[in-house]
Amino acid sequence: MTSNENYLPLFCSSCRQVALSRNWDDSLLVATEVDASETYELGHISIVQCTSCNKFLGLLDDKSTFYTAESILANENTKTKTDGWHKIEESWERMVLFVLSQVVYKEYEEPDETLLEVEFAFPPPTDLIKILWVNEQPVGFYSVKVKGTLDPVAMECYRMTTLDTLFIRRDYRGQGWGSSAVKDLLLEFPQENIGFSFPISIPMNRVLKKYLEVTPSDRPRFWEVTGCGTEGNTRNLWLMSRRQPPTSSSRITASSSSTLE
Repeated sequence: MTSNENYLPLFCSSCRQVALSRNWDDSLLVATEVDASETYELGHISIVQCTSCNKFLGLLDDKSTFYTAESILANENTKTKTDGWHKIEESWERMVLFVLSQVVYKEYEEPDETLLEVEFAFPPPTDLIKILWVNEQPVGFYSVKVKGTLDPVAMECYRMTTLDTLFIRRDYRGQGWGSSAVKDLLLEFPQENIGFSFPISIPMNRVLKKYLEVTPSDRPRFWEVTGCGTEGNTRNLWLMSRRQPPTSSSRITASSSSTLE
């Protein structure tokens, strides 16, 4: 992974201010550091933010090596990745996940509320997490709460394996990767019902509806899940789609995902 050492100055692309001015032998003069080791479980890494607008500038490791979002996504290790969905296995991949989920999605390609897209928290290591690689570039990810996983906030366990987050970068949408994620998930859990966290975005709902239209055998398996999916908090997606009036089919609610088709 390439880094920027003795980078002086660094401009914030959002507010156009000098956000980071540093001789790496000295202390930060302007930017704010946030310890990411506990909140994001990234190891000995700090998040560097612009103090003027709080936008992400980069990550700083315990050796004072600074990484921009671009350098993390262009990590030389990515050259070993084939196209498709790959489980996170190494620490540098969690840095890639952080940039995709907390920087690219939240700051560069902001969720569209009209499509029921929502922000989501950084997936914990207890989730099953896969990154989508295309042409040796990380361009998306999904995270799954496996059945039996404890929700530390609700202090309840997930009653059903649930797709919690799914994001694909805009330039790679419309290429079938949303459907590919659904099929990949079914390969991981071939005998289980699959939940999809509420609210499900309109584009994701289209992907699921299209899949179920041509795969009747899986219609009993796909569920909208609220919270941990306790009694009364699940609804069958196929039955939901059948109850929608034709004129409002594009407004079915339910995922934490973006335009995916």
